[in-house]
Amino acid sequence: MSRSVLAAVLLAVAAAAWVWLVPPALAPWPPAAARVAEVPAPAVVPTVHLPRLAAEPPAGPRAPEQGRNPFLPAAVPPRPDRAPSLDTRPVAPPEAVMPSAPAYPRLDLIGVAEAREGAGMVRIAVIAGPRGVHHARPGDLLEQVYRVERVTPTGADVRLLPEDRVVHLGLRP
Repeated sequence: MSRSVLAAVLLAVAAAAWVWLVPPALAPWPPAAARVAEVPAPAVVPTVHLPRLAAEPPAGPRAPEQGRNPFLPAAVPPRPDRAPSLDTRPVAPPEAVMPSAPAYPRLDLIGVAEAREGAGMVRIAVIAGPRGVHHARPGDLLEQVYRVERVTPTGADVRLLPEDRVVHLGLRP
């Protein structure tokens, strides 16, 4: 197929696609059927008697007093029938607050490992704390407040240095 034939075919396909996809804007719209709308008959308008309206006061809300601006906040004077209420009960002294114990970092024993050291075996406690996982041997300092005292196959004893007490960390099943 020559180039000119191919160009003519592509041009015809493009024109057909344009006519099929895009409606021609120049084509007139079909005339709309003329419909008559049903309009209700005009309502009866009451007769207004202007002289009577000028003589009778309005039935609605009254006009504001002269010199008063309803949009500005007004100072409200205290009511004479009420005296200012002052609480004359004595105030109770505050309760004694017990000093709370300092919150020490929480440690969890997550495992016990054994390592060869020289001629013997040494148990190493695998302890999780707020600063990460520690591999601790007896005598190591953890989280700056605990010292590992002893490591057994089922747990570890650590000493809380500020309170000088031993805390047992057990393995969870």
